[in-house]
Amino acid sequence: MSNHPTVEERIGHGVLRTALVAAAVVVALSSFYVAPKLAERIEGTRTTAVAADGQPGSLASANPSGDAAGKTGVSKAGGGGGGGAGNATPRSGLSCTGDNGGKTDVGVDSKSVNLAGTEVESGIGASFLGPVHYGIQAVLQKVNREGGVCQRQVHLVLKDDGWDTQRGRNFLRNFIDSNQYFALAVVPSSNGLDSAATGHDIENAQDPVRGGTGIPVIGTDGMLNSQYSNPWIWPVAASTATSMRIMAHDAVVRAKKQYGGGYTPHLGIVYDQTYPFGPEGAGAFVNEARREGATVDQPQCTVALQAGQNGYGTQAKGFNDSCGEQSGHPVDFVALLLEPQTAETWLRETPFLGTTASGKGLGFGGPQPLFDKNFADHCGATCNNMEVWTSFFPPINPYDQQKDVRTFKADLCAVDNNCEVDALSAFTESGYVGMELVVESLTRTSPDLTRDRLRATLDSTSGWNNGLTGPLTWKKGNHLANTSMVAFRDTYSGGAASFQNLFDSQYTDPCASCHDAALGS
Repeated sequence: MSNHPTVEERIGHGVLRTALVAAAVVVALSSFYVAPKLAERIEGTRTTAVAADGQPGSLASANPSGDAAGKTGVSKAGGGGGGGAGNATPRSGLSCTGDNGGKTDVGVDSKSVNLAGTEVESGIGASFLGPVHYGIQAVLQKVNREGGVCQRQVHLVLKDDGWDTQRGRNFLRNFIDSNQYFALAVVPSSNGLDSAATGHDIENAQDPVRGGTGIPVIGTDGMLNSQYSNPWIWPVAASTATSMRIMAHDAVVRAKKQYGGGYTPHLGIVYDQTYPFGPEGAGAFVNEARREGATVDQPQCTVALQAGQNGYGTQAKGFNDSCGEQSGHPVDFVALLLEPQTAETWLRETPFLGTTASGKGLGFGGPQPLFDKNFADHCGATCNNMEVWTSFFPPINPYDQQKDVRTFKADLCAVDNNCEVDALSAFTESGYVGMELVVESLTRTSPDLTRDRLRATLDSTSGWNNGLTGPLTWKKGNHLANTSMVAFRDTYSGGAASFQNLFDSQYTDPCASCHDAALGS
């Protein structure tokens, strides 16, 4: 038999070689093509592929083994709770024995509960909201590893909306309209949620399985007032308005203690007017200061900044001339209601920071977006002695001695290689606590898991003590559960920042029932 190939074989080999060359060309050319970035993170064994334009894909299995990798390479899918709410075994009085209810509502079957939310992994908000997903993962991984909620695995899809209002709202509406998700979990991206809440997307969400309307949004970080007034949203963090009222109150108390009860404190604020949290919080700060007898000169000492600018030299000079030491009547305290990137840029302009050259004054402070070690390290000596506030108990003396705080830190370090830094962030801790509330409320509502029953569970949750905040209570018509804050001093030394607890600084909102108008509204 001849060893030479036949005509048919030569043709076949030629076709094969042509195909291989073509494939090689495709591969080579593909290196010059960047596919649309998927705005997704896999948290569980399922994911929705959604292109950056916000159009939904289909719910599909990511990996039957459960080892789905998110875009940051965190390999374990799903979640698990630490501390109080994340226990796979229900707390005393809860029972998940027998049939777990099967397919009881949208996004629920006998083996899983499917949840969704938006996060911030890009854009200006990532500087303080970026690590939140680690707090969420710490709870999810633990609870799924220990059996899930009443034999149901908890699956979560998070999509990065860049803290963009319209994009975030589009993502949330796509989640709702897809009829694949039982509830929205944590939703650390506040701007899109604010738009969805004020636009009535949340309470008008259709339930094609049980009938009725409304989708639960559980464990949010607060920030905006719309989260506390919506009957379908349950925040775990104090609102920006609460934090700013507390900051104003604290400044007045310290001023009168230092200068005497008859003294009239003079306060100033620099705030971000680009995002809703700025005008809302500034309005709360100015109104509380005036309720307590302080003065806030407008517009000289209420400086509104556009976020993300390269510099604020003109605004800083105007503030210094009117409200700084050279003005002859400097403010006693300066509140910085800014996200970290804008705060760093503002501070580079050498603005007056509430303390004169002789040491007189109360200094400067910031709310939860600035309680963040990443920011403190980057800010360096410029932020030395800044007072920063959080509505959670962080792993800092004396709270680091508490069992639940230690559990939070251990759970976070199981999923986050940068946990030593990320643990010192109000929003990382908020993500953890928010996901604990998700797990706790799902457990208490099971086995007959429906949206209406979950809503009733949450609206009757009283004195929920997760160990990372004071006891929290939600009632129908009142979802303002967390109204307290504690302050720390940012201390920079040896090339790194640390926080020291100010032991006399834990306050409750002095006017929690107040509905202060946003500044400029």
